[in-house]
Amino acid sequence: RFESHPERHEEGEWAEAEKSLLAHPEKMAVLKKLEETGGEPDVLMVDGDSFVFCDFSNEIPASRRKFTYTKAEDQAKNFGAGLMDEAQYRHLQGFGNFDTDFVCWLRGGARRCGDALCGYSSGGKPRIGERVARSYARMGFRCALRVPKV
Repeated sequence: RFESHPERHEEGEWAEAEKSLLAHPEKMAVLKKLEETGGEPDVLMVDGDSFVFCDFSNEIPASRRKFTYTKAEDQAKNFGAGLMDEAQYRHLQGFGNFDTDFVCWLRGGARRCGDALCGYSSGGKPRIGERVARSYARMGFRCALRVPKV
């Protein structure tokens, strides 16, 4: 994926990302889980001293839909990753029109009891807000994984 989508990787070289992954085999195992569950992981950005990988599937993978915020957060942790945050999600949306049919839970967005920050695409633009779906059937999650540079 890295080589197939050079527009996503203006800041990094695959050799550096690969070297970092090889130095952190536990991160490779997480990427494998993300791949097996339909996430199509790739490098999203370089953030300081880390590569940030995330799910690049057009829609939230089917196995990660119909989750409450708490369950989504727990499942992402079980994978060894975390939920995407707002900045990561906005960056992802700069590469295409993601999540036109589903709404993505975002990390760090709890505002008040029962509400959490969500993202989706509408008319080709990212939308961020508090629980915008009417039911959990439309809610899901994408993962983000930090891999320290070596």
